[in-house]
Amino acid sequence: MNFNDEMDQQVIGDITIHTLDEEYYKEGITANFLHNKLKQKLCSKKIIPFSGEFKLVKKFEGLNKPYDLKVDDDFVFVADRNNKRICVFNKDLDLIKHFQLPGNPRGLCLDPHNPNIIYVSCGEVADQHKIFKLDKFSGVVLGSLGSGQAGNQKDQFYSPTCMVIDKDTYRMFVCEEHNNRITVISLIKEEQEYSFKTASHPVGIDITLDNCILVSEFNGYSITKYTKEGKFIEKVKRTDHPIAVKVDKLNGDIYICESWISTISVLDKNKKPKKSFKSSEFNRPYGLEIDDKGYVFVTAKESNGIYVFK
Repeated sequence: MNFNDEMDQQVIGDITIHTLDEEYYKEGITANFLHNKLKQKLCSKKIIPFSGEFKLVKKFEGLNKPYDLKVDDDFVFVADRNNKRICVFNKDLDLIKHFQLPGNPRGLCLDPHNPNIIYVSCGEVADQHKIFKLDKFSGVVLGSLGSGQAGNQKDQFYSPTCMVIDKDTYRMFVCEEHNNRITVISLIKEEQEYSFKTASHPVGIDITLDNCILVSEFNGYSITKYTKEGKFIEKVKRTDHPIAVKVDKLNGDIYICESWISTISVLDKNKKPKKSFKSSEFNRPYGLEIDDKGYVFVTAKESNGIYVFK
């Protein structure tokens, strides 16, 4: 399988709408609706105390079941799942623009070798179990990977979620939640190379400082470490329904979204508990990113927001 099927697109103001099939837009999504959404403003920029060792410094609420997010030098990209779109914010969480998609986005991944590209996984709409390749500035869909049919064959995904790209080998590691596997794709060849099995429902993934793979296994209740070839190394932590797992590339700390108890736990590079934070203000944290200034960005699925901690 390879990236293909370029989509026609039209632009309304600064919003790109892809016209792959009109049936995707029969849910009352109109140009006026989209422009009104762009008017949403930051809810709060005050420092709000949180339990734990972090403070909430910014938040934005008004999304619809947000999942993954990614952060670059200037922008925050959020998979706004039930609105079938990618939202783009500045670092102050002002909504800049958004791009419509034919499916419900779950995972996001920025291309380390091409700053113009973002990959988006979809997996909850029939015929849309795919990974889309987008221009991250215009929202134009450049192609897609996978047949779209849910399955476990070489050209199929089944509920792909979070992804990570190994910069050295230019391979993408994709969590397939309902295939209970990690699929590895060569972005040079634009084809699947191999896959390996995990425990139940892998949903979050990152690369460690010692060049291994960390996977959060939602129904396996654990964070598990594998080699890049898929060999089991160890259970790093037993935890309650983990979603995102993120390695701080500066010091090796491991951040974990323990979704059902609305807690962010942090382990040091030796896997010892270091700190944690939680609050009733956000519910069911899902996505997590750390920027180069040490700010922690979190999406919360049930409170429909983005939260920034320091």
